[in-house]
Amino acid sequence: MIDRDDETPPLHPIHVEHIPNLSWVPASIELLPDGWVNVRIYSYDRILDRELYTTDTCPAILHLESNITERMLQYADEDGELFHPEYGEPYDSKPVLLGIDVADPPHKWHHHLGPDWKPAYRDGGYLESCPREMVREVLVRHGFADAIEKPEGWRDPDDEAGGD
Repeated sequence: MIDRDDETPPLHPIHVEHIPNLSWVPASIELLPDGWVNVRIYSYDRILDRELYTTDTCPAILHLESNITERMLQYADEDGELFHPEYGEPYDSKPVLLGIDVADPPHKWHHHLGPDWKPAYRDGGYLESCPREMVREVLVRHGFADAIEKPEGWRDPDDEAGGD
């Protein structure tokens, strides 16, 4: 449990179903047509007063499955939340495993991939993947309507001046 007694709301135990992180296995790869990209926020340019974005190739979607569901007894706040809203830490760092069930049908998940065939979100700043002609819509949807594409050869002015 987090060690912030004065900020921790009253907690109570609840039953939770959980999919263990290490139980996900590849199920298939869906190749995407040419023109799919991963959209990323790259940086903020204080001189241009704009967020900068980049895109890179999104060749495929990796589909994953898990056949395991864990049943846990875990502490939660009065709203049933398992994580402290300000700190992002779980209220209960040592939940009790009550049992393991076979998931039928299996749980499903997917990751869009980057040009290196690793999950696109791993390189930071990732918003989502889309056909190239929808990049502007993605930026607007994520609150970056004024973002501009990172200019070729762009260098952070703060790095050049040694920072503030």
